[in-house]
Amino acid sequence: MLALIHRVLDLLERALMTVAGCMLVVMLCSLTIDAAGRYLFHHPLPGNFEFTGYFSMVMLAFLALPRNYTTGGHIQLDVLKPWLRRVPLRLSERLNALLAAAAFGIVTWYAGIEALHKIEMRETTIGIVQMPVYISFICFPLGCLVLTLRLAVEIFFPEEHRQVEDIEL
Repeated sequence: MLALIHRVLDLLERALMTVAGCMLVVMLCSLTIDAAGRYLFHHPLPGNFEFTGYFSMVMLAFLALPRNYTTGGHIQLDVLKPWLRRVPLRLSERLNALLAAAAFGIVTWYAGIEALHKIEMRETTIGIVQMPVYISFICFPLGCLVLTLRLAVEIFFPEEHRQVEDIEL
């Protein structure tokens, strides 16, 4: 059963990371087209500022959040790690996962309520190109929800995260 839970979470994380990666490529292409249009032809890409700010950056940051946690991609301070590993039953890892799951669970709940409100209102941007803002409000609670689920599993079954290459300062 645990293997199935890990497989499902891994699949969800990879799917969200794939969407985030695709949004990075789309964002870079739109910024390149906007810059070329602005400086070469004196006609910027209409709505690119809104697209980048409301969609691609939000999707990139929050859809990649659970996978970054799982792979250990975030910046980590390992000052106390040698001493915390001596704590029996990996209680420090479990406590960290519990506190983080509680915090992200609360954030997920309130962000989900706000997303539902934005969807109900069909909120759009103001300007030449009116983009549906409510779509970007879905990405934040979705990324936080998958991260909360991963943290909830780690409360009971803590794992060592795969480490990204350490940088020595």
